[in-house]
Amino acid sequence: MTAATKKMASGFKMDNGMAEPTVSAGYAKALMDLAVSKGADQQQLIERSHINLNDLQDQDSRIPLENHIALMKAGKELSNEPALSLHFGELSDMPQMSIVGLICQAADTMAEAFTQMNRYGRLVIEVDLGRPTDRFEIIRSNGQMWLVDARKNPNSYPELTESTFARMICWVGQKFGDKPFAKAVHVTHAEPSYRAEYDRIFKMPVVFGSDKNALLIDETWLSIKIPPSSRYVFGILSEHADGLLESLKYSNTMKWKV
Repeated sequence: MTAATKKMASGFKMDNGMAEPTVSAGYAKALMDLAVSKGADQQQLIERSHINLNDLQDQDSRIPLENHIALMKAGKELSNEPALSLHFGELSDMPQMSIVGLICQAADTMAEAFTQMNRYGRLVIEVDLGRPTDRFEIIRSNGQMWLVDARKNPNSYPELTESTFARMICWVGQKFGDKPFAKAVHVTHAEPSYRAEYDRIFKMPVVFGSDKNALLIDETWLSIKIPPSSRYVFGILSEHADGLLESLKYSNTMKWKV
């Protein structure tokens, strides 16, 4: 195992010995930087999230998901910005904080980018450990196409729904301008006090308390071509990501726990 692989494979364990969900250090650092830029005190963020700054230096390193959630909560309070998670999705640049963003950006079409997002998404943030199916699904129903976030217990951390959908919609808008993508947003959590930020960022109908976390999308979106990039670079990135994914899987095996 390489030094980087060993660092990742060290993993995190809960008191009961089970593997604990993690997020990439690059993802957590981007959130901390955003909270600080909005007025939060960095030292207080560190103390309340129990995140060591040294653990954020290598963006491929891992920190426990519970620490990231604590960081989000502290960031919202210390910056006095209840919509911080929406802003995290709106303003953060995935290619800058994760190899997953680079791979999606180097894909040929939006359909391929979607496939790669599902394949490597755990490198950014782990949810539903042991889930046999993809986190995101394309579902056709009654003549409509939905991009569904199918993770379990989404309302335990609705900020993840907010940041994920805001990032998807804002990224497509930045890259492709007025090309059709999402037409409506559905979320399972209740309407928050910062509803106005939903309207500003999404600029489309938003349904709260829905039976699904999903984007109603245009059928033509999957065929949109992404601006050309080097397929050689795509291959190199994928090879590196495969190594990271393998070490992440290894850290969650019974063999590693023993």
